[in-house]
Order: sequence, then C-alpha cells, then structure tokens
Amino acid sequence: MAPQWAETTAHFEGFVERHGAVVAREGLGAALAALHSTLRWQDGTLQVASAYDGEVGGTHPLTLIPTLFLDRVGLHAPLHRGQAQLAVPMGTAPHPGPRIAPVLGATRLAILHSLAEPRTTTALAALHHLAPATVSPHLSRLLAADLVHRTRTGRHVHYHHTARARAFLRPSPESGPGPV
Repeated sequence: MAPQWAETTAHFEGFVERHGAVVAREGLGAALAALHSTLRWQDGTLQVASAYDGEVGGTHPLTLIPTLFLDRVGLHAPLHRGQAQLAVPMGTAPHPGPRIAPVLGATRLAILHSLAEPRTTTALAALHHLAPATVSPHLSRLLAADLVHRTRTGRHVHYHHTARARAFLRPSPESGPGPV
C-alpha cells in the first residue's frame, strides 16, 4: 500500500473535508445522512436501512470510520461499553486528476467524471454517497460553467457532461493517463 499512501491519505482528507462542509452548511443530521444512501437522520436518530434487524440505543458516542474496504455501511458492536462504531464506505480512490481539479474541488470533479452517461441528481447522490441536496448545488455550478447540460424526460432531469467538460477531463501530461 506504500506506493498509494499519499493518494489514499488525500482521499481520506477529501472525504472528511467534504462531509465537514456539509456539517457547517446543513447541520450534523444532514451530514450523517449524506455519508451513505442507506443512512437517514430522523427525529434525532440515525437510522440504517438494512436487511438485518437490530438497534443501538442510548446517547453514547458513535465513532465514524471511513473506509475504502467496504461497499456498505457496517455497524460494529462496541469495543467498550457505551460506544458504537459505524464504518462508512468512501467509494473508490480517485484517479490522478486533470489540471482543473484544484479549481473544481474533489466532490465536483468526481460528479463531473460520473456524468459520462446521463444521471439524475438522485442517482448521483447514491453513487457518491451524498444527499441530493448536497449534489444539487454542485450541478448548478457545473451547469453555469457549461460543463454539464440537462435534459428533462417527463418528471426526471438527467445531467450529462459537455464537450467542454470532456476537454477539461483529459489528463494533463504530469498526471499521466486517467479517466476521460
């Protein structure tokens, strides 16, 4: 893992930064719900949609563990009485980005990469483990910059990146080959 350590660390830091921004803008409940599509914050309670029954009650601390090694949320039995741990998947580590990456930011760039095929706000939110209310402002900014366009089909609005976005997403010479 040593060769990928810097990239992995940057991915963890970006994850914490993105979700910290959601806490600042929308509050802790929204941030917890934005961690993964199976999480909901309702009436002061964190709910995990799962095929398994179970409940962790009380007002004890909850330790969040971001991980690259799971694709679903995992609620772990406490190591110490009065504690619980929630492992939250971060998704795959990003590929080296194009030169526009520092301007767009990690979340917006990830959303833009995933728009090679048309997707709705809800689909993007699920794909990136964010709340739709978090994805929507990113799409508005990308739309204003002519990096995405939208198409309405009935009640659904699909977003897709533009030719301009495809040009920006080409890897820079110093980043090597990456997603187009």
